[in-house]
Amino acid sequence: MENAFAYRFHATTRDAWQAMAAAIAAARRSIFWEVYIFLDDAEGRPFVDLLCERARAGVEVRLVLDAVGSFSFSRKAVGRLEAAGVSVEFFNRLARNQRSLVEWMRAVWRRSHGKVLIVDEERAFLGGVNITSGAAGWLDLQLEVGGPMAARLAYDFARGFVAAGGDPARVERILRPSFPGRSSQWQERVRFVLGVPRRLSRRSKVKRLFHHALELANEDVIIATPYLAPDRGLLRGIRRASARGVRVTLLLPRRTDLALMRWVNAVFYRPVLRCGAALVLLPQMNHAKAAVADDTFGMVGSANLTPRSFHINREAVLVFEEAHMVADLRAILERWRAEGTPLRTSDLPRPSLWTRLRRWAVERIRGWL
Repeated sequence: MENAFAYRFHATTRDAWQAMAAAIAAARRSIFWEVYIFLDDAEGRPFVDLLCERARAGVEVRLVLDAVGSFSFSRKAVGRLEAAGVSVEFFNRLARNQRSLVEWMRAVWRRSHGKVLIVDEERAFLGGVNITSGAAGWLDLQLEVGGPMAARLAYDFARGFVAAGGDPARVERILRPSFPGRSSQWQERVRFVLGVPRRLSRRSKVKRLFHHALELANEDVIIATPYLAPDRGLLRGIRRASARGVRVTLLLPRRTDLALMRWVNAVFYRPVLRCGAALVLLPQMNHAKAAVADDTFGMVGSANLTPRSFHINREAVLVFEEAHMVADLRAILERWRAEGTPLRTSDLPRPSLWTRLRRWAVERIRGWL
């Protein structure tokens, strides 16, 4: 990919893996990778091999894995990577280092859910793609960018590396004030939004992006998310947009990979439909997290439509107003919408005592989903 700003969307997990593997294999200077799920299974082992090979070739390789999402990443794989010269850090380890059990339980919920790979500070991948065999057949979205934005992402990776316990000396050059990642050259039309873990609060950079899409649109908003647990504020935003005549569509997989979230998603079908939005169920697992508003606004990242993504997790989102980027993303989302099946209120079972109990239970835990 050229040094000037460039981009490419990858709309399946497999397509993204192939592009990411090729970028890693071609790395000359550095590989920085922060990812939620990385397992050294049949799909993950080739990535481990590539990282080791590049590190032995003298490439600077830094890796941040989430301690929960990548819990099954083996000690053997960590040993191989470190022996080759790779720096491996686990974000928010489960070790008990808080003063009280309550503090530990609160801290353990804060996860690094972003998926950002930066190669040579010139080429980067950001979106929803994890590294695990279970995701091999999924639809997903990974946005590949080049030029100054890749350097900007490297700067935020370095901060995350240190937050995960990494040695600041190993990323010192990226954190220097003169590093180009701190330039605001691209922030007017393409910008990176990092949601940082914190206690539950009403303020959320990531949530604000979804509100912005709903408020900005005059005609059409499409939101793709695998998991659905909108709060009352977001439901109000959907209702207001629909009342203005905006066509709001939410794309969800008919059957998610997580049994709990299949249950949770179903609880929110009726409230979303009552707000005037269309729900379209996709025939295969779709892990994409994205939105477009008319032809003027687009976003791709790791954030689901859930309180956990809004207020707890470390999430990575790229927001853009470049017309060509928005048009390309819209084409993908409209294709998925055409392939899905609309869900109507008449398709839902009549509310029963069991349905009300499920909704009550979900309301109790929604803030942690």
